Amino acid sequence: MNSVIIFKSNTGHTEQYANMLATELGCKAIPLNQLSKVDLNAYDRIFFGGCVHASKVAGLNAFIKHLPKNANNQVIVFAVGANQYSEQNTQDLIKNNMSLTELNIPFFYLQGGFDPEKLNFALRMMLQGVAKSLRKKLEANPDELTEKDREFLEFFQEKNNHVDVKNLAELISYISK
Repeated sequence: MNSVIIFKSNTGHTEQYANMLATELGCKAIPLNQLSKVDLNAYDRIFFGGCVHASKVAGLNAFIKHLPKNANNQVIVFAVGANQYSEQNTQDLIKNNMSLTELNIPFFYLQGGFDPEKLNFALRMMLQGVAKSLRKKLEANPDELTEKDREFLEFFQEKNNHVDVKNLAELISYISK
């Protein structure tokens, strides 16, 4: 199948996965901001990869607006976020990105990483504020912290990268059927 990968990456983790998948499939990975130069009708299979931000897949709605109408293209979406993979996390992302269910688009979640140096100032300050609030809560009453709170404090302490070609196995298995 003639494939193309369109992606929206903020800190580079989504771009890494897009390039890994492009290498695996022998196709191009193209940033979303260059989508207007691409004729999606020329492709049988179109992938979109977006980073997760506030439970939304960044760039997904913009990508969907560019999809060919009434075409027979197979569309597959993957999202890359800092959290570890979990079925609950995947279902929450599907629910928070309604176009995935409305259009019945196959969806895959991949763990990326965290790089505070690549975040914009506002997001960096917001995450620092949340961490500060959770640390105060931890000091005052550790039993009040949820598991997600604890994971947040542990994960967002320093730069990390969990991008691994092995994380693409489920997606590659799906398209190989």
